[in-house]
Amino acid sequence: MLTGSCHCGAVEIQVDRKPRRLTSCNCSICRRQTGLWGYYDKGKVMIVARKGTLDRYVWGDKCLALYRCATCGCVTPGCPSIARSTGWASTSATSIRP
Repeated sequence: MLTGSCHCGAVEIQVDRKPRRLTSCNCSICRRQTGLWGYYDKGKVMIVARKGTLDRYVWGDKCLALYRCATCGCVTPGCPSIARSTGWASTSATSIRP
């Protein structure tokens, strides 16, 4: 099991393996955030956070939802919006401990 977290530790990410691929995204939001994403089947990413710990951000054509810690602001997981759900989730690869 690999784990990661936001800076303050309020949001923890758990995955069972390293991602098979990483994407360095240069879209307008990723250039300002982490931009390095690992991809998993949605059921393979466990997010451990108390209620109210995550803020959700969706913009533009509403195809992607990004989540961040409400305390420290670190971007944690992202996933397709419900309208376009494809069964995958992404994690900020830089928040997974080596």
